[in-house]
Amino acid sequence: MTGRDLAALRGLAGLARLVLDSELVALRRRQEALARTQARLADLATAVERQAAIVAQDLEAPVAGPVHARWGAWVEVRRIELNRQLAVERAEAEAARQAARDAFGRAEALRGMLEAETKAARKAALERARRRGG
Repeated sequence: MTGRDLAALRGLAGLARLVLDSELVALRRRQEALARTQARLADLATAVERQAAIVAQDLEAPVAGPVHARWGAWVEVRRIELNRQLAVERAEAEAARQAARDAFGRAEALRGMLEAETKAARKAALERARRRGG
């Protein structure tokens, strides 16, 4: 491999590391979005439990009943929306995870090639120096 080829390989390895870093950032963002949506869904479940406890203790059930029913309908719609969003975010997170795996594989393959070629180039340079000197 020529010095030019080795320099090109170094450049490719550097680009592969940049792509890997970018994919890892994208993966982290997707995972954070997924965690936020899961937290919102958990908060909604907690609110439902609290509301049920309040309704169970409410003495004015004839008045509170319709309000609770409307709120329950809103909660169900919100739960459906959050579950849909969660499914989309899970799919996006999995795609980002796969892209990061691919980028890691490329970066590691190029790093290994660069390491092997650098070692071979050093060995060849030492051989040439020995021949000249000895």
